[in-house]
Amino acid sequence: MIEEQRYFAWHGGPTALSPVVLAVPHAGRDYPAPLIAQARVPVATLRALEDRYADRLIARAVADGFPVLVATAPRALVDLNRDPDDRDDRGPSRVAGRRAAAGMGVFPRSVPSVGDLWRAPFDPGELDARIAQVHRPYHAALAAALSAARTRHGVALLLDVHSMPRRAGRGWPRSADIVLGDRSGTSAAKAFVREAEALIGAAGLSCARNTPYAGGYTTLRHGNPAKDVHAIQVEVARDLYLDSDGAPVLAGVERVADLIAQIAGALAAAAGGAASLEAAE
Repeated sequence: MIEEQRYFAWHGGPTALSPVVLAVPHAGRDYPAPLIAQARVPVATLRALEDRYADRLIARAVADGFPVLVATAPRALVDLNRDPDDRDDRGPSRVAGRRAAAGMGVFPRSVPSVGDLWRAPFDPGELDARIAQVHRPYHAALAAALSAARTRHGVALLLDVHSMPRRAGRGWPRSADIVLGDRSGTSAAKAFVREAEALIGAAGLSCARNTPYAGGYTTLRHGNPAKDVHAIQVEVARDLYLDSDGAPVLAGVERVADLIAQIAGALAAAAGGAASLEAAE
């Protein structure tokens, strides 16, 4: 099942069929012509913002019938994992968020080693429209799916799927193969995170929790364990499934896709015993 929207689409089974919902916010590759025209860099540079081909990592979960919300809008247009107020385009009276001040707010403005991405600042009205047409509907769709899952199953779990470069040097240790972010224990029950960690370890991969990625706006907005909605950000090292040129490697894609589907299945099964899991915390 594919339910088409202009900037995102649902794949997989009906959204209330499983307590587990997946999302891929940063793999969009549909660059509008007006956006390209306003760029001072090639599209290849804009694509550096993407979680390259992360949408292929949920293929097995889709085949297994899990509902997956996949953004087709590129991150260069609007970053769906940023707070919509984390922007720096409203004049000197408005204090920009920390990420926006660094050029990586809800509207990416610059990247290291490249500098400014755009020929000129965007009109605030245009940026407001991106929030209204893309960011807000995306999160409303996700919230509705999680609400339906919780209503039917008593609990809902979100796996927010991303990819990451290996992070090492400048004081950082080499990052793990997969990083699970639960906002330092506030967006998901620890038992669910431990279940995912165990499967990652059984697959022969290293796993870290919250370092260096603890979860973004999506886990903050949608994760609320007190109301039986749990959200975990899943960051996959890109060298597990991409070659050095950024092209997908079939064996790597399949390995990670199988693992993500296994995690989704295990968490769906664990959700049936969510009350006992919570009691064990």
